[in-house]
Amino acid sequence: MVKVLYLGGFEMPDKNAAAQRVLSMAKTLRNSGYDVVFYGITKSNDFEGVVDGFIYKAYPYPLGVKKWIKYIIGWNVIPILKEIKPDYVFTYNYPAIAQERIRKWCVKLGIKVVGDITEWYQATNIIKWLDVTLRMRYSNKHLDGVIAISRYLANYYKKQNVLELPPMIDRQESKWHQELISSDLDLIKLVYIGSPGIGKDRLDYIFEGILHANRERFVIDVVGITREQYLKIYNRPYIENIRVNFHGRLSHVDAIRILLSADFHIFFRNNTRVNNAGFPTKFVESMGAGIPVITNQVSNVADYIIHSKNGFIIEQPTKEKIQDVLNEVANLTAVQINTIKDTCDKELFDYHNYIDQLSVYMKNI
Repeated sequence: MVKVLYLGGFEMPDKNAAAQRVLSMAKTLRNSGYDVVFYGITKSNDFEGVVDGFIYKAYPYPLGVKKWIKYIIGWNVIPILKEIKPDYVFTYNYPAIAQERIRKWCVKLGIKVVGDITEWYQATNIIKWLDVTLRMRYSNKHLDGVIAISRYLANYYKKQNVLELPPMIDRQESKWHQELISSDLDLIKLVYIGSPGIGKDRLDYIFEGILHANRERFVIDVVGITREQYLKIYNRPYIENIRVNFHGRLSHVDAIRILLSADFHIFFRNNTRVNNAGFPTKFVESMGAGIPVITNQVSNVADYIIHSKNGFIIEQPTKEKIQDVLNEVANLTAVQINTIKDTCDKELFDYHNYIDQLSVYMKNI
């Protein structure tokens, strides 16, 4: 089989969202005859293993300035390249200098390098700003191919050999077929999964919207933070007068189990370059679970949602718009909610649908 070495800041087997992305990509590649080996990072002692038949190796998560510098210049990568001897290298949002070292080394050996680009990070300091700028505006444009997670990134790299591939799931995995949690049929069950905050997902806006809608119809499960963490973030909590259950951080399997028991998955993203360049994995997982979303126009999610048919979508996540859409949802009957849920295409983002597309792309690199 043709060998692919996948490099990036993912923690296998499923410790972060990046791992979910690259594992789905690897399954798609395997169906076209490619043997994928992962080389990621680890915050534990999980330095190597096997996940879904794929070998993974890991570099210790860099702690401290010196180790970060070594990581971003890619000093640790050349030995693994020599060991694996790949035919292709995939770099997942990789540091610019390290990626350039990898690319130049691979050019000499005739190895193709493909960038899996899923983010345009917001730089928080001068070092990260330089890295992001070099990566997005220079290094990625010199790769043999670019796989872009969103329409925004595909358009930005349209002069390159680019393929747009959204996040993907494997609907055959058991986590999508878990036994559902029983719920009160008289209530509309919402779920929020994530890490909210000021300037990010405004969970307080959602709570306020529930409060000013027909709040007797709603109950909301929050996965990702505890009640105490929530109260530290927001000055106006709104939680005393609504039904809300905080679950804190859960495993991915347990988060999906709660999602499967919901009527709607609710989240909103500000219309920024960071959010438009990415593609919300939350949306993909909701569709895979057959749970409609209540969200706003960000990235290209509007391509997949018909308002009030298979979900609800607003233009901007303002307090007023969130309240309006929750009022609309509150007026739905149980029959109408089930019809909307039945309209969700669970197979839409299954990786099997993208095998041929990726196979053709790889042959043309």
